[in-house]
Amino acid sequence: ISVLVAWPFAAAQVGDPPTVTIGVIAFRDLETTARQWEPLGKFLNERVPGYRFVIRPLFIDDLSKAVALDQVAFVLTQPEHYVILREQYGLAAVATLVTRVGDKQYSRMGGVIFTRASRDDIRELHDLRGKTIAAIAPQSLGSFRAQQWTLDQSGIDIKQSAKVVFTGPPQDRIINDVLAGRADVGFVRTGLIESLIDEGKLKHDALKVINPRREPGFPLLLSTDLYPEWPFSARRGVPDTLTKAVTMALLQYGADGAPSDSRFAGFSPPADYAPLEKMLYALGAHPNRSARFNLRDIVAKYP
Repeated sequence: ISVLVAWPFAAAQVGDPPTVTIGVIAFRDLETTARQWEPLGKFLNERVPGYRFVIRPLFIDDLSKAVALDQVAFVLTQPEHYVILREQYGLAAVATLVTRVGDKQYSRMGGVIFTRASRDDIRELHDLRGKTIAAIAPQSLGSFRAQQWTLDQSGIDIKQSAKVVFTGPPQDRIINDVLAGRADVGFVRTGLIESLIDEGKLKHDALKVINPRREPGFPLLLSTDLYPEWPFSARRGVPDTLTKAVTMALLQYGADGAPSDSRFAGFSPPADYAPLEKMLYALGAHPNRSARFNLRDIVAKYP
């Protein structure tokens, strides 16, 4: 994993191409994330001449700091984090991630609510009341916010009705905590459980999904609504010519650049993240929520 470069673009030596750092959020460990995105870095180096692209896997807090310090030119992160960074630092989405399961591709994600398969006392959403819940971070769409919204729509205020423990990354830790009995219930993003099973790190019958949902064309375990996948965004100040070249390359990545065994199939034009933002406003979690201060906010602040 390379070291972050200073902004604007920097060259190691005179005559070397400037280095362009792409910050990628890691919800697994950093080494796994680096391996997963290595083909993308290689692809961009082949398709966009005149620059040296470096993939930088970072956990969410470190990625936020890298953006704040102008140390990354492009960012690939989960949707809620993108909304926060966009409001603070002026990111602009140029593409949306497309993932693969088998021979099918999709560009949506969601959250999974699960417990140990042996827990007979946890079957429905209302059974989460009074339980200890493990999630990765408050601002994680797939490992907290999507589940929070699902419970909210069922009349359950998770912050009042249960004990939520934020483990921090990687999300694998959440599954380990539930299996070890340190938490009753876990929240993870879609696809993680299947990945661990495929890697031989999790038995296929070890967990039970709460509030299982079926969505047409979506093959993964799911407990929540679906939202657009990760946006690939450009930092304010990146030259338009570079942003255009990277965007055009990304849209070709799925056609001839992604390894056939990769879960990341390519990129599509930017998706509509407005439904996600509407949900964030409703939960009082949108970074620009002061623009929509309502009666619910007044009651919360002045009970």
